[in-house]
Amino acid sequence: MRNTSRLRKFGWLVFLLLPLVLLIFLPGRNHAAGVELGQTLEGAGSANFDWLRHPGMKYGVAFHAPKSGALREIMLPWKSKGSYGAGTLGVFDFELYADGPRHFPGQNLIGSARNILPQQATDGRLDGALQVPLEAELKKGEIYHLVVSNVDPDPEQNWSCPNTLMTRVRPWDGAGFQAEFFADGAWHPWASKNNPFNAQRRNDVSAAHCPLLLRWGDGSMSGDPYYSAAERQGAFFYGEHYAGELIAWNEATVTISRIGISVWKRGKPGELIYHLESEDGEELAAGILPGGKEIGGIAGWVYAALPAPVELRKGSTYRLWFASPASPDEDNCYYQYVPYGDQRPAGWLECGWGGTASHYIHNDGAGWSDEKAMDLTFSLQ
Repeated sequence: MRNTSRLRKFGWLVFLLLPLVLLIFLPGRNHAAGVELGQTLEGAGSANFDWLRHPGMKYGVAFHAPKSGALREIMLPWKSKGSYGAGTLGVFDFELYADGPRHFPGQNLIGSARNILPQQATDGRLDGALQVPLEAELKKGEIYHLVVSNVDPDPEQNWSCPNTLMTRVRPWDGAGFQAEFFADGAWHPWASKNNPFNAQRRNDVSAAHCPLLLRWGDGSMSGDPYYSAAERQGAFFYGEHYAGELIAWNEATVTISRIGISVWKRGKPGELIYHLESEDGEELAAGILPGGKEIGGIAGWVYAALPAPVELRKGSTYRLWFASPASPDEDNCYYQYVPYGDQRPAGWLECGWGGTASHYIHNDGAGWSDEKAMDLTFSLQ
């Protein structure tokens, strides 16, 4: 009797759990439902860190190692032209530290490259990727800090600086290529006071993204290329002005049920509309993104649930684009600063979202144009 009772209980348990088991393990199901699959880094222009002309100041970039292995070189965006540098452009030390208290640089130095001359390290260019031959052994998932110091005998006369993408203010967690600075004996997050996301107009908040390109001993590269986002090159949504992302889906097949985009607003625009199409123009989903008209002084995310789930198949290409045909002009529209990267060195852009096969597209009334150095800020879930 006792054993029969247990069997009955077990049978009821199987009966109750069977639908859940089938839901999880049936072929073709999207096991990553609700997981963010889009390019969600937001931009609002670029800002250079010119404080390296001041004695005692240091600059840092915090990041998670994407893999374990031997690091052979680090590249970061650098500026020297115009008001972004002076004199001989400085002499710089680059040091790589393990993570420390509060996710700022610790005391464990694991690699360095010293007396780097910017113009030599950028292949004679005044602006571009600064190549640092820094070797170290990294562990996947660990936080590291690239620390930059101007060791020129006269830094106030001889200096240049890293460049950063101004982004939304976020908590400091030492990941995602967050910029940091050392001043008055302590480390702090960094942001430009000119960043439109930075409503407090403070330097010690986390709202700067400094992309790194990590070159590994096995010849592979990782990182992301997004160092700027200019309004004049941005996406505008009004009348016959459309913009979006060409998506070459080379990941495992997934099913999505929600789409979103980050946009700024001017004046009194109309509704913002999304379209998801196959490469040959077949419309897979379309609709209004509610909430756009309520966006305030800074960019906001707006989302729409798809009328029916859409499967993104591995090896297929899609066109996701946004429009606001009821918005009359540039003074009454939605827009976005679209993040972009440098064309050099070869391979850096391939570390962006989907590589160069996926990229920003826009249509100003005369057909679609491709911008392979840029990626729209958008959400797929």
